[in-house]
Order: sequence, then C-alpha cells, then structure tokens
Amino acid sequence: MSARGDGPREVRALRGRVVRSPYARGSKSEREALWLETPEGTLLVRFRQGPSYPPYGLEHLVGSEVECDGTILPRQAAPGLPGPARDKGHDLLLLDRVDKVQAKKAL
Repeated sequence: MSARGDGPREVRALRGRVVRSPYARGSKSEREALWLETPEGTLLVRFRQGPSYPPYGLEHLVGSEVECDGTILPRQAAPGLPGPARDKGHDLLLLDRVDKVQAKKAL
C-alpha cells in the first residue's frame, strides 16, 4: 500500500472489509491476525491503544464492511513488526475509530 520511504499517514473514513488471515507464517510470531482489505491494499489492523494481540474489540467485525480512522505505518516505519511481516510489506493500521458500515436496504 505504501511506497518505500513513505512515513506515517493519517486516514479518515477509510473503508474496507475485516478479514482473518495468517500472519508471519513460518516464524515464532505465526498466528491468525485481522486485516483490513481495501481497494488500495491490505493492512494489518490493531487499536492504537491496547495490546497488539489478540485484537480485542475487532473479532465481531470479521467479514464486515467498516469505516475507520487511524494512522497507517509503512513497514519500514513500524520497527516492532516481526521480520516476516516487515519483509513482505504489510503496513500496519493503528485504529482510533472503527464503525461497521450498515448495508443499504433494497427498495
């Protein structure tokens, strides 16, 4: 999602679908993680405040379309990410707000 050399970027009203998928496969950090799939790319997600794992407060949103605010940290700006995540270019979205998008009713 980010080009090399990009710094942190604030986002507002970013929309996407929350999905569960493997993270850091083949490493000691391997686990199922939550991601936000957007038209521009896929982001590893967690709340800015609180533990990075498990993703408390997000599990109920798996499979849902959401709108969120936060900060995207490109892989090189997120030194806490384990090597496999950093090496594969997974950007991290630190969430400040996330809301489920209500489906539009058919007429």
